[in-house]
This record gives sequence, structure tokens and C-alpha cells, in this order.
Amino acid sequence: MTGGGGVTRRRWRKVGVALVAGLGLAVWWYLARGPKATLRGGGGPVYTVAFAPDGKTLASGGADGLIRLWDVETFHLRKVLNGGSGFVLRVAFAPDGTRLAATHSEDLKKTWIWDVITGEREAVVPWDERPGWVVWRRNESPDGRLKVTTERTYPLRTLTLVEAATGRKVVTLAGHPDQLNDWAFRPQGDVLATEGGYTDHPWPINAAGDLRLWDVKTGRLLAVCVRHWGAVDGVAFSPDGRLLASACYDGKVRVWDVGKVLGR
Repeated sequence: MTGGGGVTRRRWRKVGVALVAGLGLAVWWYLARGPKATLRGGGGPVYTVAFAPDGKTLASGGADGLIRLWDVETFHLRKVLNGGSGFVLRVAFAPDGTRLAATHSEDLKKTWIWDVITGEREAVVPWDERPGWVVWRRNESPDGRLKVTTERTYPLRTLTLVEAATGRKVVTLAGHPDQLNDWAFRPQGDVLATEGGYTDHPWPINAAGDLRLWDVKTGRLLAVCVRHWGAVDGVAFSPDGRLLASACYDGKVRVWDVGKVLGR
């Protein structure tokens, strides 16, 4: 009886060691591949993110109608811009970083321009009079060689990269289980980030979204970031390509270390 009990205890000890090791591995994986920072983007979904050209500021906007400016080094909230009309759907910085443009759900035919330094609204202009730097999404690679094309289907689940000059198909990227919402090229041009999840269900009843990184030359899926508790509706790389921000329907902005996500 004693010998049998000793064997049982040793077995349970091995099980305990294995569980502890497994838990440690899970914690390591979370820290290594999880977001570098998680920012509360306000009440309700966050729809859009954009980095300033110098990479020091991250702007986010969403359902509460506010634009938040975050310090990228500390991830502290630096400033809140208020004065738009309806949800903030898209934001974009001017090349010198001193101004920020936004579009709001209540009037899609207008563009709000903000002075980033003072936090004051500079102007509200008709869409066809917007400054040339106001671009909500860039469909061409940084070197201009590749162009994103999509099928006219709903829900959208795939996109195709073609040669901008010839229209020749290079690769098709497919894999989002629900709906593909936005995409962005890494400044180096080697990686394309796509994100998705259903956005047409009332918040917070949304299928969890995902963020995917692809090799633009081969179409190989490099990584999937699945820490979003809701659809992901906006994505942006930092100017140096080291960080990636995702805007989620769960009311949060997640900032990812691209090198860690890719295991490089």
C-alpha cells in the first residue's frame, strides 16, 4: 500500500510540474506575442487609428465622437479633440504632423481639420476642398509597385495584390473568417496588415476580430493577432514599421511590437 501511494504521489507531482510548465509557457507566449500596450479608446467601438509622421503621437477615434492623441513613448493620453459631429470614422495627419484631419458619421461630405499643437479646430471644409494630404487609406505599396484590389462582394473576405503598372495579379490574400475591414502596408513594403470581424452587429455583440500580417511577395500568412474582443476596424503602422496599432469594437486600441509578433 505504501509503495502504491508513493507512485501515485510521484505521478501527481509530475502532473503538477507539467501544469506549472504549461502555465509558464502560456504566460511567456502572452508577453512575447501579446500587445505592447492596450489603450482605452473611449466609450463604444474605436474605428480608426493613425500615427503622426514623426512616430511620437498616435491618434484614435470612434463612437464617442472624440479624437484622442496618445504619447507613443509612454502611451499616456496627451490630448482630446472634441467638436466633430457623430462618430469619428477616419483620421489622418498632415506630412508635418501639425494638423489632423477627420471625417465624422453625421456629415461624410465634410472634413474637420485640427491644429494638433493647440488642440483647436482649424476648419471644416467640403470633401472636394480637402487638403491633398487627407488620405484615409493607401491602396498602393510605399514604392508604388503594388496595388490592392478587392472583389465587389459582401462580406469582403479576400483581397488581391496586383502590379500597379500592368494590373497583373501578384498574389491573393484570403483567410479572414468573417469580414475584412481595413488594411495597411508596412512602410518597408514587405508586409501587409489586414484586419476584420463583423461590424454590422450592435456593439458589444460582435464576433471577435483578428489582425493578420502577410508577406506581400509570397502571400504567406506570417502571424495572426487574436486578442481583440470585437471586430477590428482600423489599422496603422508607425513610420519606422516597428509598431502596429489596431482599433477595435471592444473600445480599445492595441499597439503591437511587429518584431515580436513576427518572431524576429
